[in-house]
Amino acid sequence: MAKWIKENKIAAGIIVILIGILGFVYFDKNPSKIGDIGKTSQLAQESTSFGDKVLSFNSLDKVEKFEDLTKWGLVAPEQYNHTAGKNLIMLAIKANAIQKGDWVTAHGLLGTSMLDVDLLDREGYKSLFSSMFTIQGFKMYASSLNTDMGLLVDIDGTVKPTKSIIAQREGIIYAASNELEGRYVYNDAGNFGKNYLPEPTRKSNAKLSKILLNGLKVYNQLRTAGFDDKTLRDALCITYASLDYDNVSVDSTDIYYLGSLQVCKDALKATLTKLNSEKDNNYNFLQELGWEMQSRSLASGDGILIPDDEKNFEAMLKVIEKDLDSIKK
Repeated sequence: MAKWIKENKIAAGIIVILIGILGFVYFDKNPSKIGDIGKTSQLAQESTSFGDKVLSFNSLDKVEKFEDLTKWGLVAPEQYNHTAGKNLIMLAIKANAIQKGDWVTAHGLLGTSMLDVDLLDREGYKSLFSSMFTIQGFKMYASSLNTDMGLLVDIDGTVKPTKSIIAQREGIIYAASNELEGRYVYNDAGNFGKNYLPEPTRKSNAKLSKILLNGLKVYNQLRTAGFDDKTLRDALCITYASLDYDNVSVDSTDIYYLGSLQVCKDALKATLTKLNSEKDNNYNFLQELGWEMQSRSLASGDGILIPDDEKNFEAMLKVIEKDLDSIKK
């Protein structure tokens, strides 16, 4: 064969050219065949920088049962991968939710579902990421809508013990929001009955006092760790303003940590004034409060998801990473 090619160079060249032309025509008329080459191996595995082999998300239509999800690096319901869940949560928080709220919420909640933790700790992280769903992301308003958070709070307003300080933080904000709305929208019996005037004998004030004192402990724990949680601080500040409005004294030297109490009193007063003028038509105390807080530069949104201070942000990341490590079963 080699001798023939050597003696018939022109003929051999023509044959090579014809083969090339035929191949071009075939693939030009059947472009899908090009993609088929190696398609099976691409579907079977995609290399990652971590040395693992995982399926491409483009092939998720191949999933037929929950057990298959592990091939894509995911987990089935009631199955857990704590490390992967923690990493997703940290990435979601680092992303900063401004203009990326849907992505942060989706990946944060996905990571939360993968955590191998107790129920109450999981509820805390679910609450953290769920607050992006509401109008303007008002944290206190969002917390009041999250009925699952009732699992974290006893009937007397005490937040149940959890391993996670983030769950404690979320429980305090929920309890404060729920009781504040109850104070101004319902009566002591739990029936609808708005009252925007001072009410010193209101039974719910005992719960608010307990929530405030317990919340100050959680806030100080976070502050000691280097994270100034302005969202929790200002929720507690509004709680104090409401107690002060009802002439209820709070015996704690830590009140001064709450910053400018007068600003919180002004926000509450403006909210009540507006609601009282629209008494027959406006029922959303916490939403109106959110607007008044925002207009006074109080932390109406969640500072964990939308940080405004780089140093505080870095401290917060360390707190959450340590928290996620500590709550693993």
